[in-house]
Amino acid sequence: MEKDFSRIGRIFHPPGDLGHTAGTPSGRRGAVSARIPAEPRAMPESQTVHLDRDHGPEWLDLEALPGAELLEDPELEATNVKLRMESIAVRALLAALEARDGYTGQHSAVVVGLSNRIGQALGLPTDGLIELRQVATLHDIGKIGIPDTVLLKSGPLTPAERILMREHPLIGWRIVSAIPDLRHLAPAVRAEHECWNGDGYPDRLAGEDIPLASRIVLVADAYHAMVSDRPYRSAIGWAAAIEELRLNAGTQFCPNAVDALMGFLGGPQ
Repeated sequence: MEKDFSRIGRIFHPPGDLGHTAGTPSGRRGAVSARIPAEPRAMPESQTVHLDRDHGPEWLDLEALPGAELLEDPELEATNVKLRMESIAVRALLAALEARDGYTGQHSAVVVGLSNRIGQALGLPTDGLIELRQVATLHDIGKIGIPDTVLLKSGPLTPAERILMREHPLIGWRIVSAIPDLRHLAPAVRAEHECWNGDGYPDRLAGEDIPLASRIVLVADAYHAMVSDRPYRSAIGWAAAIEELRLNAGTQFCPNAVDALMGFLGGPQ
């Protein structure tokens, strides 16, 4: 049975779309497939990413993709080469996602910037920030495997479509696991929709059993979803989005990650 345990469930995942509910997806492995078009689709104005002063600060760098800065110590050249290869792989996957769905690709780029700021506020080291940005870039990569009729649907999803959409973390996990240089990111990609109280999916992880990168990215993901116009609803203001995150800290969201976001966006601590 669907359980709507928070108001944010109706904003981050609107009625008929994904809900933050307990349980494991029941979709069949290998049952989803989709064709990547030869040319990227033009993104409708209603799906354009807007970050103005009503929806949030203007400092987000949409060009800041992960792994761009490399460790400068000459003795770490092997590490630098590895980071370059990882960066190339991540960018290639993001380009493939943008070819399917322009909104999702741009959304991932914004989530990178938000996640990085949260990670900095939480004191993550350089290598932790690089990994965090990679996970943020790849958090929706599994949507490559969701059919266009579901991924690009302009209205609410049916129950069967919700089940299918909830497969995307598992599809992403399989994609990332298959790439040797990115395999270490796969658990965090899989867990990005896990909730602090254990009511997420696909594995119902809870609390600190959820990878830190996944917890951070979920907060950034939810915030940007709320302040973005979508075909099925209008964006809400950034202050209202912050309030929704605050109300659901400790249930849906990691409290520390929410506090960190509020620390640089503004809002009650």
